Amino acid sequence: MVKAMTVRDVLNYIEDNFATGIDINDIAQFSGYSRRHIQALLKQYIGMPIGLYIRKRRIIQASYLLRLTNINVIDISLKLGFDSQQSFCREFKKATGYTPGQYRRKDSWDLSSLYSHSHVQGVTINSLQFCNLPEGIVSGSHYNHIIPIPPTPTSHVNRLNIIFEKLDKEKKDIIVLNDFMPHENYTNCLKLNTIIGTKNETMGSSYNQCRYPSGTFACFSFQFTLHDYPSYSKYIYLVLLPKYKLTRRPGYDIEIFHYPSHSELSDTINCTYFIPIEPPLDEEVLPHTL
Repeated sequence: MVKAMTVRDVLNYIEDNFATGIDINDIAQFSGYSRRHIQALLKQYIGMPIGLYIRKRRIIQASYLLRLTNINVIDISLKLGFDSQQSFCREFKKATGYTPGQYRRKDSWDLSSLYSHSHVQGVTINSLQFCNLPEGIVSGSHYNHIIPIPPTPTSHVNRLNIIFEKLDKEKKDIIVLNDFMPHENYTNCLKLNTIIGTKNETMGSSYNQCRYPSGTFACFSFQFTLHDYPSYSKYIYLVLLPKYKLTRRPGYDIEIFHYPSHSELSDTINCTYFIPIEPPLDEEVLPHTL
């Protein structure tokens, strides 16, 4: 129990400071243990030397800054504690197979080479399924959101409140299509374009309709509250997509927020989450409909 608490505290310390150039001496001083003891203890839990773990955390953070923001490469290298832009580019290519510029410009987002960062607490997600979705239409309203990277603790609240209000009004499942990209005017912000609505069963007017294309998706399901929702999307992108060596192709992330069968909203909501991916090799892909 004491060992587990020590590891948790040290990993939290590393998470807060890995971009500042910390090393084993800093970690030993923080933990109160000798260098040798804390090295051995951490390796037992994370399966690698602590220096390698810190480097992997820097690379995965760099990958998200490259894909989700317009921060330039030299500023990313400085932000994450690399000695120079050249050392950052060299280490990034060694880890991912791409230069930072190539990684940023690719249409698809290759998470297959990233370390599956498992230090995300208190999240339970049902097992991954691979599925093919047919083309569909959602009728609803469009919303644009600006999200700082990293997000603030409340940056998701306004969007979820809109979804919850829609659930309460419609009394049925709500489908949300999310398209995201670096914000063109704010260097360290993400632009999230969201369509919040319901499945359209008929081909009528195109007003307030959005069509999503058919394709292969990774499907996850979970229960969440307004407070802990960001932990789930973080876990999916930081842990599960790298763990299963997946590449996210262009397209909408699709979320289904399920109206409760007992017909009364509560603090806990069930969600099914679909992420567009390139079809994985040697994996069963099942037909699925929304």
